Amino acid sequence: MGEKSQVEWSAELRENGRVVFTTRPSWVLKVLGVVWLLVIAQVLRIPHSSPTEDKFRLVFAGLFLVLAVGSSAWYGWRILQRYPVMTVDQDGIRTGHDRFLPWAQVGTIGFVRGGLGQKRVPIVPKDEWAKEISVDQSAVKDIPAFARWLEGQLAERRAS
Repeated sequence: MGEKSQVEWSAELRENGRVVFTTRPSWVLKVLGVVWLLVIAQVLRIPHSSPTEDKFRLVFAGLFLVLAVGSSAWYGWRILQRYPVMTVDQDGIRTGHDRFLPWAQVGTIGFVRGGLGQKRVPIVPKDEWAKEISVDQSAVKDIPAFARWLEGQLAERRAS
């Protein structure tokens, strides 16, 4: 659902009572592409270094390789399992399988933060000691549109 529009999110919410945002494969491919490029860059630089630098570069390349393999496995599992990053329903907002914020406890939808593929929007609870929920572009492509949509959903809940 993260690639779709506000209209489709609203239709899904009306029809099914919830909108489930899973990890976006296109976002994962971009992130993993950068990680794997770093691995390749480190491996290609090893033959062009001195023997002392060889050990350092080899360790560094090994660390990047472990990071790349681990990240690929982690995100691959999340995509195959269609792991819910966020679920918006009639009762509230849920992140993952366990964190839940009822509509009555939502204070405000914060300002969009970040840039260049790393935008995120915080959902701020009324309780100042509670932790905010943050949604990033791993779940939703158009974060500003998502923030407006959530503000509309919050206004509807407060009006009723």
